[in-house]
Amino acid sequence: MKTTSYVSMIVAAALAAPVFAQEQAPAPAPAAPAAPAAAATRPAVEVLGDWVKLMQTVENLLKATTDGSSAAKAATDLQQLKTLQEKLNEELKLAQNSDQANLPQEELVKIFQKLQELQNVANSLNTEVERIEKAGFFGNDALKGLLSSDAPVEVEEDETVVEEAPVPAPAPAK
Repeated sequence: MKTTSYVSMIVAAALAAPVFAQEQAPAPAPAAPAAPAAAATRPAVEVLGDWVKLMQTVENLLKATTDGSSAAKAATDLQQLKTLQEKLNEELKLAQNSDQANLPQEELVKIFQKLQELQNVANSLNTEVERIEKAGFFGNDALKGLLSSDAPVEVEEDETVVEEAPVPAPAPAK
C-alpha cells in the first residue's frame, strides 16, 4: 500500500466521525491557505498539522457546548469552519498527488506522528460528539445536521490490484 493512500485512509477514518472538537483552551483556527490551487504543493505533514489544529478547534467548540445557546453558537462556528475543511481536503489531495511517494524516512516518521495526533484528537472528538448526542444536540437541528454520523462519508479506496491465479478446470470423469 502506498504511504499517500495510507495517509488518505487514516484521515478519512479520523474524519468519518463528526469532524469537530477541541480541548479546554480553544486552539486558534489554522489560517486558510493563501492560494488553494497554488502551483507549489505544501508537504503532507504541514497539511496534516493544519488538520490537527482544525480538529482541536472543533473539539474546543464542542466542549464548550453545554446548552441551547452554546449549541447555536457551535453550529454557526462549525459551519464557518467547513470552508477551511474543504480547503484542507483539496490541499491534502494535492500533496498526495504530488511526487511525495519516495519520501525520506524522517518525513515519513513526521507524517506518522501527525497521523497519530490526528487519531488522538479524533478519539477525543468522538467522546464530545457522543456527549452532545446524548443531550439531544441541545435541541439544535443545525448542530445535529453537522455532527450526525448518518451523513455519508467519502472514503478513498486503495487502488491495489490483486491478480488471482487461474482455477484449474476439473478433470474429465472416466
